[in-house]
Amino acid sequence: MTVAWYAAYGSNTDEERFRRYLAGCRVPAEPADSRPFVVDLPLYFAGTTTRWGDGGVAFVGPERDPQPATLARAWLLPVERIAEVGAQENRLPIDAARLDLDAVTAAGLLSVHEGWYDAWVSCGVLDDLPVVTLTSSTAREPRNPPARAYVEVVARGLRTTHGMTRKDVASYLAPRTMLPIRTLTEWQTEGSG
Repeated sequence: MTVAWYAAYGSNTDEERFRRYLAGCRVPAEPADSRPFVVDLPLYFAGTTTRWGDGGVAFVGPERDPQPATLARAWLLPVERIAEVGAQENRLPIDAARLDLDAVTAAGLLSVHEGWYDAWVSCGVLDDLPVVTLTSSTAREPRNPPARAYVEVVARGLRTTHGMTRKDVASYLAPRTMLPIRTLTEWQTEGSG
């Protein structure tokens, strides 16, 4: 398999943000397609990162959700570029990129990196091609609401990808971020609704 879908559920739902990772690949890549996608893994925010202003970042739990509800954006890319995005997410050199689609599909979840996003997870198929995402193989603690800068990027990606209003995005994110709907609505600086 030379191409697959990468299901992005956090800041990488936003095209501008995701293109930064693509620009950092060995061969800068242009996605062949992108689509709204729903992942059957629960979304939560944890850890603390100064990259986004001292808040948590998005993860999906490794246990399957009986009611798929995590909104994502599926990016169609060469498998090598997906692997390189994974290395960058973990602040590893591009040479550390690892993604064996057959092994991930067989295992369901396969830990391959050291870092916060250490595991590839199989998320099914789209147009007869595998879909994978990247997360932590174990639940990250402590749960921590994201900072405003991170929310703005995630919200912009969700509005663009899923055609959501600011209010819809705030309602979707509130139980997952532990932030009030009002705060999440105010933090969205662009978009409709």
